[in-house]
Amino acid sequence: MKKWRNMPKKVERKPVEVPEELRYTIAIHEAGHAIVHVELFKNIEIEEISIASDTEMGRYIRYGCRQPKFFTKEELFNLMVRNYAGKAAEEVILHQITAGAINDLQESSEIAYNMVTRYGMGDTLASQTSDKLYNSVLIESSMNQIENLCQKAYNKSKDIVTRYQFEIERLAELIAEKQRITKNEIEIFLSEYFKKT
Repeated sequence: MKKWRNMPKKVERKPVEVPEELRYTIAIHEAGHAIVHVELFKNIEIEEISIASDTEMGRYIRYGCRQPKFFTKEELFNLMVRNYAGKAAEEVILHQITAGAINDLQESSEIAYNMVTRYGMGDTLASQTSDKLYNSVLIESSMNQIENLCQKAYNKSKDIVTRYQFEIERLAELIAEKQRITKNEIEIFLSEYFKKT
């Protein structure tokens, strides 16, 4: 049997205390995602919200499962809106923007890119092919559509955040205090502060 040497040892993650002022900023970001999700995806529950630094995933929101199917144009657009909600909450409520939205921005840009250049959800039905030259021309001609789609999604996200600023602030206080809240705690909060229609 072959012996493996110099195998890397598993590095244990040590809890890092998040400063209180930073904790609230992160909580506002995640609360923005959560409340916008509730507004746009009423049939998909939030399972957990965490900003605890002692988890492997770090900060995250875990959403319930949806039935596997093809995404519609509206659903993809709403995913972009939800992705932008953390950044929107920082801007609207804290009047500042952190680098914490980097993954959200990348994911939304990728969704918009695919909608326009692959899924036929742009102004034309043109889609990428195996021809690299054609693809490069298509992408270049589609950039304005992609940018406009991203801006439209961000504007909608800011509108929702502005409308539910009070609820986002209250949820952020709960997240900052507990650092990890469960599905049951989220449901109690929503029933008290957020009137679902």
